[in-house]
Amino acid sequence: MLVKKLTYTIILLAMAVSANAQDSLLMRDYQFVKQQEAWLNCDNAAGLTRYNHRNIAEAEISLNCWRGGLTDYYQSPNAIQLDANIESFYRISKRAEVFGRMSYENFTGRNMAGSAFMHLNNHYPFDIIEDSLTNEGRKHSDTYQLVGAVGVDVWKGVSLGLRADYTAANYAKYKDLRHKNKLMDLTVSAGVLAPIGSFATIGANYRYHRNNESVTFGTYGKTDKVYKSFIDYGNFIGKIEQFGNSGYTDKSREMPLFDESHGAAVQLELKPIGSLSFHNEFTYSHRAGYYGRKSPYTITYTNHQGNSYGYSGKIILTRSHTQHLLGISLQTEKLQNNAETYRELQNEAGSYYYEYYHDVKTSDKLWMNAEIDYTLHLGICGELPSWTLDTSLGLFRRKQTAYIYPYLRRQELKSCTITMRVTRNLQLRRGILTVSANIGYKRGSGEPYQDETIIPPSDKQTSPDEMSAYLWREYQYLTAAQYQIGGNIKYAVIFPGTKLKTHVGLTINHRKANETYEYSNGKDNTQMAVSVGCTF
Repeated sequence: MLVKKLTYTIILLAMAVSANAQDSLLMRDYQFVKQQEAWLNCDNAAGLTRYNHRNIAEAEISLNCWRGGLTDYYQSPNAIQLDANIESFYRISKRAEVFGRMSYENFTGRNMAGSAFMHLNNHYPFDIIEDSLTNEGRKHSDTYQLVGAVGVDVWKGVSLGLRADYTAANYAKYKDLRHKNKLMDLTVSAGVLAPIGSFATIGANYRYHRNNESVTFGTYGKTDKVYKSFIDYGNFIGKIEQFGNSGYTDKSREMPLFDESHGAAVQLELKPIGSLSFHNEFTYSHRAGYYGRKSPYTITYTNHQGNSYGYSGKIILTRSHTQHLLGISLQTEKLQNNAETYRELQNEAGSYYYEYYHDVKTSDKLWMNAEIDYTLHLGICGELPSWTLDTSLGLFRRKQTAYIYPYLRRQELKSCTITMRVTRNLQLRRGILTVSANIGYKRGSGEPYQDETIIPPSDKQTSPDEMSAYLWREYQYLTAAQYQIGGNIKYAVIFPGTKLKTHVGLTINHRKANETYEYSNGKDNTQMAVSVGCTF
């Protein structure tokens, strides 16, 4: 009888341990874990040593579709995108923690023209835009990203870290005027972190960024049709260039837009009490680059340089099963672009080379972003909150002046965005049901343009070329009063026979503007996404 009772007890304990293991995995949320330490979301990889949770990873595949207008001049009103990514935090020893991320993005957009660049970073010194609204076609891109970081505690909390972020992409338009793009983007950061007593931690890191996006223009077969491109210095004024064997769109060679920057950041975290932390980060970087090829026998068309400054702060207060997160970020970047002036010469051997003179300023650009966000987690069980409330206020300002002597065009746009999101996690008998709803409102201000002259132009001078259609399309996209409403539903279970928390999800978001302009492509846009993933 005793043996029988003991056997039943062991079986029940085993079942309880198995159930607890499954419940433990179900009660973990990757994004919630990632929010717990501000050090995990900065470039200083030395902060990885502050990760004090169990190893965790998340993998997901999603299919996204966009339909409707209310898009910028380089975007598509009819697009589909497949995303696949996996990322994780993993402790390899008591002193070392690693972070890794791999992602792939497959994008196809229809009815696209606009810019020839990929616009993964919208802070371009200038733009090359197709000078036609009738040559819209399909565009496709493949983007690959690999991120790796390691932090090591070398002595009593003093840590060193190294992080590398590499992105490669291809981009192409499949209708004349065609273009093919190749992108290489690399960011490397090295940092250090050291505790100051038990109440503060200080860190610093160096950051190097290198971006090279090359463009090749062409047509399919032989054609007598003349294609033109608009070289946009800013605010959609510039010059029109005919496609051929010279200029920015030279079909005989690949034209790179090269950009690199050096920067540094300093972090300071204060912990006056054990449940409260205040993380601060100050950043600075200087960027410079050019368009064309640096060679005596090829042309460098432009050069640019600029500086950016930033601050981010995050306060985290944890009380029992409740957590408050308050964040603030400020970013500003100023960029100047110059057009090179040169003359073609011929040496004694008959080879042509180029002699450069003083460059001419074509634009001054300023971007400023500020954001305040507050997150409240309620009913935290394990590593999963029962309720989450997110609200944010974002402010944007862009000030640009484009020059074509003696003409200039100014533009200053501002916008304010307010968003709110509520998420409920329900623990059901076999899994976790997550339901969320979000609303948002955005409104901008500013004049679309202000044209001036530095000195009165002569009778022989003509006004610069412009692209009014895209000017108004972008103006509506950035400033039109618009509402957003959306929701998400996700269900997660332990996949039978595995230790994977597997989930499926559906997301729908809809944006609607109150007004439209002559060259806009609509005032409604709907996004739908279906995802499948797992946490382990």
